[in-house]
Amino acid sequence: MNARPYLVILWFAIIMAVVARPMPGLAVSPQSLDAWEAYTSVSDMHRLLVVDHELWAISSGGILRYDTQTRQYQRYTRLDGLAGNLVSSAASDPSGDLWFGTAHRGLSRFNAATQRFQPVFREFEHLRIKALLVHGNQLYVGTGRGISAFMTDREEVRENYRQLGSLPRDTAVHALALFKDRLWAGTDRGIGSVPLDSPNLQDPGNWHTIFANGVRDFLVVRDTLFVATRTGVVTLSSVDGFPYRELAGVTAVDLATRAGQVHLVDADGRLWVRHGRRNWEPREDIRGRVRAAESLGDALWLATPQGLRVLGDEQPPPLHDPAANRFYQMTMTPAGDLWVASVPKDNVPPQGVYRFDGEDWTVYNTSNALPSNFANSVTADTEGNIWVGTWGRGLAVRDTAGAWSVLNETNSPLKGIDRNPNFVVITGVHQDPGGIVWAGNIHVGLIAMDGFPIQRAVLYDQQTIGLGINRDMGDFVIGPDGLKWISTPLDGFVLFDDGGNPFEVRDAHSQVFNTVTEPRLTSDRVAAILVDRNGRLWVGTDNGLNRITGSYSQPTRSFTTDEWRVFNTAGGLPSNAITSLAEDGHGHIWVGTENGLVQMDRRTGAVIHALNTDNSGLIDNHVNSLLYDTAARRLWIGTNNGLSLLHLDRARDGTGPVASVYPNPFVLRTGMTQLTITGLPLGAHVAIFTVNGERVRHLEGTPGQGSVVWDTLNDSGYRVSSGIYLYVATGEDGRTVRGQFAVIDGR
Repeated sequence: MNARPYLVILWFAIIMAVVARPMPGLAVSPQSLDAWEAYTSVSDMHRLLVVDHELWAISSGGILRYDTQTRQYQRYTRLDGLAGNLVSSAASDPSGDLWFGTAHRGLSRFNAATQRFQPVFREFEHLRIKALLVHGNQLYVGTGRGISAFMTDREEVRENYRQLGSLPRDTAVHALALFKDRLWAGTDRGIGSVPLDSPNLQDPGNWHTIFANGVRDFLVVRDTLFVATRTGVVTLSSVDGFPYRELAGVTAVDLATRAGQVHLVDADGRLWVRHGRRNWEPREDIRGRVRAAESLGDALWLATPQGLRVLGDEQPPPLHDPAANRFYQMTMTPAGDLWVASVPKDNVPPQGVYRFDGEDWTVYNTSNALPSNFANSVTADTEGNIWVGTWGRGLAVRDTAGAWSVLNETNSPLKGIDRNPNFVVITGVHQDPGGIVWAGNIHVGLIAMDGFPIQRAVLYDQQTIGLGINRDMGDFVIGPDGLKWISTPLDGFVLFDDGGNPFEVRDAHSQVFNTVTEPRLTSDRVAAILVDRNGRLWVGTDNGLNRITGSYSQPTRSFTTDEWRVFNTAGGLPSNAITSLAEDGHGHIWVGTENGLVQMDRRTGAVIHALNTDNSGLIDNHVNSLLYDTAARRLWIGTNNGLSLLHLDRARDGTGPVASVYPNPFVLRTGMTQLTITGLPLGAHVAIFTVNGERVRHLEGTPGQGSVVWDTLNDSGYRVSSGIYLYVATGEDGRTVRGQFAVIDGR
């Protein structure tokens, strides 16, 4: 047996235990989980696990635990130790411990005695765990490439079964069962089974294969194995027997029993009940879709896209969750309520707009307020009105009394696109320092309104704002001086000046910045714009971040650039695809990317903190939106898989040197070529040591810079080995910062 993978795993466990400890004398950093909260939606459930009188529902937002006796909920996300929020399978073992498989984040064990999650088992980190089955001290793990036998007592993989009989090698396993002393595996290609007492389960010759189309679930009822397939339900009563078709014409996904009767959930969300052999009928009293079913006592519990439901018992309390786990543009009302748009445009499932009052979420959609569920932008004006932009149905406005109104082509200057005048698309809505509300109207222009209800309004068409006919605009920002900066998905960005009189179109002026007019711009695909408190412009593109220092002269109607700086992965950004920007209370810039979040120094642009799911409480690495709450000193981070909240009042946010290392641990096999230490005193030179005090490398600092880069070579030019390393950074002013990090040789 090759021991090297196990040594790497051991090293990883030891190293993570060390680097997770804060250095003495340092305040809590944004890399500490204590500074974070997570908000996810667990209402869209797809599997259930029954343990005693509790239900454990798994979802794309983590796990929901429901006690049927106390009627209390408890939630678990990766901040609680779960391997990942996208949970795909669950099982319980004889000791009462629970096991949860995730998509590409590993395997989790919930210890029943301590009521806590143990450290993640990362042997399955790059696989989607589709099915789990406990047999004694073995946990069979069905993944995208076969089955692994995991020893629960030794906490290690004993062996892997990658070819199940005549099925193709590395066939994904969707379901597992024990029946007639055999292990059964359901796949898209068919069913594989093998005797548990076989001397070698890794030998494909010991497996028996039965054709079946798209197996998704097994259910053992006495001497019969029920199989849910893409074309219906079949049964097996012996190993070599031909599958007997029980129900045809439905796509079966889940099976359960209640009061001796077999129940089926199909892909259309219908619940079926079996009254006898080949006698099935849908439950007509079920309203809404069902994803999974499990029995508990005399009741049948259902997992639905809206949460738990039950047949034969009292309904559980409502969840008050957001409708989904994608969070885009955000705003904060004067009263402190958070509002979040659910889509960026029309390319993800629409869910309306969410409101969070600090305890519960309220969803507004076409059923209760909005003209469209494609809510892509939201802002709160100084009066407390909420403005929600939609993709196709104009603006929805909620006044301070809670009443909703709709502004569209019939009652405002808003217009639809040329081929469909009723299709009114809003790309952003914001209020300027003078109280005027501005809305971006795609293919039409910018609309200025004097508030709500509207008394005066005016349209600045595409040509006036500097865009051609039918060219798309994105969101925009309004600086303290009233200038509008408009992003576009293909044409760079635009400076727009209304001339100081928003209702006099002839005073307006625009200036376009693209890679033709300004070659220093890193890309014409602009996704985020920010004007900071010092008047500097930050422009995020799909190819890096641009910082522009300059001034605009209204008399000459021209913008003069004094400095143009570009930041990208070479300077510590985790990705060049910039998605969002925000400024915190100290003037530092937070940059959301498709691969993590960074805090940049307000003066130098050096990376202070580089945060991701491996070194912080960030819920997901794909950041969609950022909002800094000045009053509470909190940063809201909308992602593709939940909403993160970073308490900067608990974390050190750059008011003094707080060093961090990225990536940490540094894994050599990943192809990364450099390790960055940030948050150092300006101009600091860094000495790196082993834990035994031997100097490994001395790195010279750069005057005015608060970061250094190490190529993981020692002073002699050789690559260092796995281990814990210490560093001492001394700045130009004599201040010293110490820290530690880990290197893992995973090659």
